[in-house]
Amino acid sequence: MSEEEYEESLQKLRDFHLEPVTERLRERHGVENAGELENKFRRFIKAELQMRKESKDESLSPSPELDEYWHQFILDTPRYHEFCDEILGGYLHHVPTLSDDHEDEENYAESMQLWNTD
Repeated sequence: MSEEEYEESLQKLRDFHLEPVTERLRERHGVENAGELENKFRRFIKAELQMRKESKDESLSPSPELDEYWHQFILDTPRYHEFCDEILGGYLHHVPTLSDDHEDEENYAESMQLWNTD
């Protein structure tokens, strides 16, 4: 991914309408910090874009809360496909980890370093 493609994708990420996911979490599932999770999801995707720009072949691990946001988004398959195609240039698969909780915590801690910046 070139620098220009990266910047274009970041702009599309900022502009993409994620409010339906956020509202569904808030209204149907009682998640009070759904807006904060939306922002974290955007940072998570930004880190994914950064890794693609740098041609890194690593996978990021979301927090359990962020994972729930991602699950809710995936359930709206047409919008999720649109998001992936428009911003990432293809589908971003969600692969559950098969490791124990300790490994999940380590993967998440490493991922936090990559995506927890604005």
